[in-house]
Amino acid sequence: MFHVKHRVKMNKEKNNIYEIIVIGAGLAGSEAGFITSNYGLRTLIINISMDNPAILKYAARFGGLSNNVLLNKIESLGGFINSAINKNKIAQKSDLGKDIDTTINIVDKRKFSLFYKYSIENQSNLQTRQGMVTDIEINNKGKAIKYLVKLSDGSIFFSKAIIISVGTFLNAAIFWGKNKGESGRNGELNSRILYESLKSMNYAFKKEVVYISPKIDRRSLDLRKIKILKSEADINTMAFKMHDASNGYIKDINMDKTYSYKTKISKNVLMECINTINVNYKFGGLERLLKAPISKIKLKDSKTAEFEIEMFSEGGRTMELYVNEFDFVFSDEEQNLILNKFYGLENAAIISPGYCIKYERLKQEFLKENLESKIHENMFFAGEVIMPQSYESIALQGLTAGINAAKNIFAGK
Repeated sequence: MFHVKHRVKMNKEKNNIYEIIVIGAGLAGSEAGFITSNYGLRTLIINISMDNPAILKYAARFGGLSNNVLLNKIESLGGFINSAINKNKIAQKSDLGKDIDTTINIVDKRKFSLFYKYSIENQSNLQTRQGMVTDIEINNKGKAIKYLVKLSDGSIFFSKAIIISVGTFLNAAIFWGKNKGESGRNGELNSRILYESLKSMNYAFKKEVVYISPKIDRRSLDLRKIKILKSEADINTMAFKMHDASNGYIKDINMDKTYSYKTKISKNVLMECINTINVNYKFGGLERLLKAPISKIKLKDSKTAEFEIEMFSEGGRTMELYVNEFDFVFSDEEQNLILNKFYGLENAAIISPGYCIKYERLKQEFLKENLESKIHENMFFAGEVIMPQSYESIALQGLTAGINAAKNIFAGK
């Protein structure tokens, strides 16, 4: 832990002094960084990896009745996410009710993240730093600098305000089957040391679990048995050509503007399959992680005897489909066994298995309504570090935290 007292030498350290430091470059952190830099405040975003800011870990789906209300609010407050959606959408579906626009957009995950990366790197007053934050220290020597932030390589940065938006990475681990990894998302380092630092600052946390569904190969679907939904708008996407070695010609890849694929299964058949696995499988303490998904089977479409899943493309240049709401933490083989019970998925091939993330989220009693800490002035929290929520809610929280942090600085707090 970093508890050494530092003397801030303004001339020597001026390149490491910021008005706002954002820890985490997900949707919340990226939105916070954009808005504070737009206000002219010198802002630094620190993330474990700056290769994939605002990466989407669930289905690449935005909008719907309640979420469009949030997107409109973000637009009115000067947020960035609406531009990213419009620039990178690959399919769109509209369901217009009375005076209500329930447009839903599917975006290309990789292009969406790269768009954020390019925009962040070209934003005035905004800088980025790749690294792992290990410690936050309060500076009591003067009003100009409130916080010191230390990285694992020993680098130190100073700021008047901090926005913590580390998503599902705080002391996180992932689980599926007999597999366990210390990760906040598959293959990415967690923020265990930062968690210990925040605990030492008297913050309390609660364990939370989120489920990431598997991705399957679109070519393994039997499209004769699956409901295919087409985009209701002519999305201007760039055709991607690929050479087919077996036939010697050029063809388009996954550019048919499909909105999604839907299929279903009898709930009884699905439960029989799961119960067989549950009886023969030793989870080693992970049994409770299955309760929520199994309850969902019974509750979803409760008036019908069938369970439906929807599959969304990961992008215009990939065959990967995200199997939305397939929230099971069995082994790869057992997930595949369940998927193969669905109509049209008899030969479905998993590209990456589903898993769950167990992480620590901040207890809400530590936050004011403006997302500022009740313990430390000018320290804000936003996104899934507070609770699991939709992309739109995450972005709005980051924007809200950024606006309120900027207000405090302009007010001289």
